Amino acid sequence: MSAVASFIPSHSSWLDRLSQEKVHIYRSKFDDLSEGLLEYLSPSEKMRAVSSRSFSKTQREFGLGRGWLRHLLSRYSNIPAAELRLIFGEKGKPELFCNPAHLSFNISHSGDEICAIISQNLEVGIDLEELSEKKWSPNLAAEILSENEIREFNTLNEKEKMRSFFYIWTQKEAYLKAIGRGLSIAPNTIEVTVNPLRLPQLIKSLSADEPKEWQMFSLFDLKEFYCIAAVRTSSNQLEAPKVIHWKADSCLD
Repeated sequence: MSAVASFIPSHSSWLDRLSQEKVHIYRSKFDDLSEGLLEYLSPSEKMRAVSSRSFSKTQREFGLGRGWLRHLLSRYSNIPAAELRLIFGEKGKPELFCNPAHLSFNISHSGDEICAIISQNLEVGIDLEELSEKKWSPNLAAEILSENEIREFNTLNEKEKMRSFFYIWTQKEAYLKAIGRGLSIAPNTIEVTVNPLRLPQLIKSLSADEPKEWQMFSLFDLKEFYCIAAVRTSSNQLEAPKVIHWKADSCLD
């Protein structure tokens, strides 16, 4: 489990700290994000965020999340948040068009929680999933789990199965987001840790040697959420990243 930090690095030290610590994780709640973050959105993002008079919850969350991500990236890149140009891979993975600092990043949200991961010269992905009975069905296991995972999964009781399914899914989603492939890769061709009481781990992927190159981290401890970060590193010796809590009064200083 990762340590939790409440510090917010100063402007001049963000990239220096990232160079030393390799990975930064940020966590917040949508209610803790300032509406001023919407000013950082590009014209097309603003259209998506406020494309109807009702300004739905989904639109608000998209706008605040994208504005928050822009704000974080501007601190590391030294480019004003509103001037950052985001481009997207074939499967939707975001990147910076102008990226001299070689930043990599990812973002996820579920329920009222949102998180982001930022690194330098490393492939990273993050996924956050709320444990929800409405989203859970035993029939999903056959689509998501490998044959080996299903054998272990079937030894669990029904309550354990729900938690196990979301734990498996969060690990796989973090990895797939990190490599920018999304669901173009069948999730049941990948194997990860099944039991939530054990540390997350990529056990099998498309390449036999690839799992050795990845570390997974189970992040903040919330009873009804799983949050997993996936980091590709040849050293495989990263310390568990700290989780930085982000409050409303930190956003627009």
